[in-house]
Amino acid sequence: EARGAGKNRKVALSFMKDNGIELMTEVPYFTEMCNRSDVIIVAGSTAGGTGSGVCPSLIAVLKQQYPQKIIIYCGILPRLTDSVKAQENSIGCLSDITKLNIPYFLADLEAYQGVPNDIAYKNIQSYIIDCINSIRGKYLNKSSYGMIDENDMRTVIAESGYLSIYNLDKVSQTQLDKESMQKMMISNIKRTPAAEIMRDGIVRQMAVIVNMPDDMNDSSRSSDYEELIAYIGRPLTIFENYAITQSATGQMIIILSGQTTPYNRLAKMSEVVTEYKEKANKQKKFNLDNLVSSELADDIPNFLGGNTQ
Repeated sequence: EARGAGKNRKVALSFMKDNGIELMTEVPYFTEMCNRSDVIIVAGSTAGGTGSGVCPSLIAVLKQQYPQKIIIYCGILPRLTDSVKAQENSIGCLSDITKLNIPYFLADLEAYQGVPNDIAYKNIQSYIIDCINSIRGKYLNKSSYGMIDENDMRTVIAESGYLSIYNLDKVSQTQLDKESMQKMMISNIKRTPAAEIMRDGIVRQMAVIVNMPDDMNDSSRSSDYEELIAYIGRPLTIFENYAITQSATGQMIIILSGQTTPYNRLAKMSEVVTEYKEKANKQKKFNLDNLVSSELADDIPNFLGGNTQ
């Protein structure tokens, strides 16, 4: 029965304990899918009970069952205007995820504050699909000028820590005459639904995919990424796939891994939780006995414990 967990992570965890063995041993579709995949992505909301409670536990089981495979978590963060419980669940979920020492990327509904839910969720879904397509190699074109092979991509996405992916597409030469592709990419990083990076300069791996027509000019054609590096930090390793295409426009995709947990985003959720708890504590301190013993006791209605004589 699809009864859900009532936004209770502990209830969701009990579901996993009760049904996890059955999932791993008696659901052929699931096990066959895992067996034939090099990369397993576990996606779910961080805000509810089921996704935030089950995903970390499921990943822990998958890590044990498939130690040679790359397991990635994809979490969907709630808006800050969502419930206190949604913020609290998200903090708990991400705390569990970071302890698993795996790569994870986060799609943030806060990017669509004020946008109707149906549109916001469709945009989030499109973003996640595009991220998956990027790491699957959909945008990798054959090139004589440098390619990212399968093992290169595995190196990038296997790095534990925060993973963020950005796709800047349909760039025209007219746009490049005004500003560089890297500057456009920085603007793209700021507005995409990926949870905001810490910008502490810690990036272990970076994959850069550039596709552009032969007559397009940009500094990225010469592997000069200094403008981008000034914003994100200097990666330990850079993998490049540079291709001349027949398209009329250019494209740049960057994949950043091994980044610091986006604590700034978590801090905003924590503020919501802390504010609520402070208000709840004040409510508990209100003592009706003190009110009854005051000089106004005779005027207090009976149901509050006033004078009944």
